[in-house]
Amino acid sequence: MTPELQRRLKEATEEQLRKLVEAAYGINTDVDQRIESILLGSDLHALAHQLKDRINSIARSDRYIDYQQAAEFSRTLNILVEDIARLIEAAPRQAFELIDSFMSIHERIYERVDDSGGDIGGSYSQALEVWLKAARCWRGSGDCPLDLTAVLTARHNDNGYAVWDDVIAKSGDLLTKDELMQLSGRFENVYHQAQAAPSDRDYNSGTAKAALGIAAVAKALGDVNMFERYILMRSPKPNELQKQSIINFCLSVNDGESALKWLQGTWDKRFASERLSLLDATYTLLGRHHELLALRREAYQRSPDHWRLKALLEILPENEKPGVEAQAIINALKISHLQVRIDTLIACHGITEAKEQLLKHIAQLNVFYGTLLDWAEVFHQAQEHLAEAACYRLLIEDILASGRSKAYHHAEDYYRQLARLDAEIERYDPLPSWQEYQVKLRQQHGRKKSFWQRAV
Repeated sequence: MTPELQRRLKEATEEQLRKLVEAAYGINTDVDQRIESILLGSDLHALAHQLKDRINSIARSDRYIDYQQAAEFSRTLNILVEDIARLIEAAPRQAFELIDSFMSIHERIYERVDDSGGDIGGSYSQALEVWLKAARCWRGSGDCPLDLTAVLTARHNDNGYAVWDDVIAKSGDLLTKDELMQLSGRFENVYHQAQAAPSDRDYNSGTAKAALGIAAVAKALGDVNMFERYILMRSPKPNELQKQSIINFCLSVNDGESALKWLQGTWDKRFASERLSLLDATYTLLGRHHELLALRREAYQRSPDHWRLKALLEILPENEKPGVEAQAIINALKISHLQVRIDTLIACHGITEAKEQLLKHIAQLNVFYGTLLDWAEVFHQAQEHLAEAACYRLLIEDILASGRSKAYHHAEDYYRQLARLDAEIERYDPLPSWQEYQVKLRQQHGRKKSFWQRAV
């Protein structure tokens, strides 16, 4: 809503507001339900009844919702969750029971929705936050009879669609420290019992759930030692991916010294880049400027791209910056990856050098269309018309070569841009002229009639 409309709404009379609500009601079901929830706000019993009816209606439905409809359905779920959240402060028990009821129907929802885009997952992530807030408020009121450690354990263990993934990890202000420690102990006992039980399967779901429970408690407590134990229980000699998991956890709780411990020692060469990135984050957290500067110098010397240049300049002494910046274009020309080389030259304002690289190596380029459009705009602003035209040629050829007919209207726009640029370009070397390019394009893609009908 614009500021002007907000002002007018604030100044509206009671009669105007009544007419507004009456006019809006009946246009859209989601809007109707939101209006009902607001109007019922002073009658908690009636509001809870309305919300329960909405949950039951969703649970009863067997209508299949495809990928295209999932986002709209997700909005319906989000509105319901938001309306339940409005109850929390005034009636935390009713709010908890409603949101718990909504969470409990997730299997029926997932069974009839194509959630390839993750919209429903987002709705349930939002619902989990409301569930936790309602549980905290109900417990804080002093009349909550639930054994919340048992409730959380049950949700953790019955989590087929992953809607409860974070329920324990985010319970640091719901359960006490003692309760969380007891929960961790229970998970450890279950782990050892499941590990000792005979099994003819390679995958032991009992140990997996228990180990994930320990990890979740560690996250709730911010306990590095407990998280390390979770990893080491299953892998006494952690691989590089597991080391990264530990280090990222350490950094998330601002424990740089523990992170540094795991960064030392031998790492597989395949993970050298990841290790250096984590080492950079660790030195930054610890304020170890000398080591950080040495690390970033080495990283830039090894690969002088614009990301590493920016990182180095952020901490480089002021008296050294002019020399590094002056050398940046020369260094960028040494980058082996062609797209990164051109990106870096542009970032360093080496537009002439970027143009030369593009034109020289155009046959080797295989670049995302968004990058090409960005380059075209840069070259347009710099009045480097031939380089701009080269970008549009690459865009057209990519669309036509892949036969993406739905993108032909974009190719048509690029084609007309080339016609416009022809008047600005005096020499096409080393590219074919505009006339030669048109002939070549028709020879290669003359059968794409729907394109040519639009382009010419």
